Amino acid sequence: SSANGLHFDLVNSQVIFSQFLSRPLSQYAAAGIAIVSVLLWLYLRGEISGDSYLLDLSLLSVVMLVPLYHRFYDAALLIFPVAWAITNLRGTAAGWARFILAATLPFTIPGAALLRYLADSNAFIRVLAQSWWWNLFIAPHQAWLVLFILMALLFAARKLGQPQAECESLGSAAVAA
Repeated sequence: SSANGLHFDLVNSQVIFSQFLSRPLSQYAAAGIAIVSVLLWLYLRGEISGDSYLLDLSLLSVVMLVPLYHRFYDAALLIFPVAWAITNLRGTAAGWARFILAATLPFTIPGAALLRYLADSNAFIRVLAQSWWWNLFIAPHQAWLVLFILMALLFAARKLGQPQAECESLGSAAVAA
């Protein structure tokens, strides 16, 4: 529960849902997001031509962070979306690649621990940390970022599956040849 100070060290989405749903419902909601994401990915995957193994691995690694118990250090799985984003900074999904790189930056520092330290050392922030919006948006920021990265990967897959993406990849292959 959010009464536990270490609760916000988790990056799975139950941290978010437990703020307004019961524990079982928050687990079902997180599992539902994961299942819908995988089904959507399977649909989008069929439309992508070419080699998308890194995107596959990226999506699956992020999906695993959503419903299952994961601490901050398990976010190392985000290395796969970072690798995909770096390799796609030029091309059809470059905007989503940049978004993913920006969304993974907060994982380079222990944000929940830093927020706890600030709340313990500053009276103003301590008062803010008692608010509902802090517990829903600020403290679980890394869980939100995991969800945003998952959505960005799905949007990137959709973008890569569009006809102009296929034309661009064929054109760049012809130039390379």
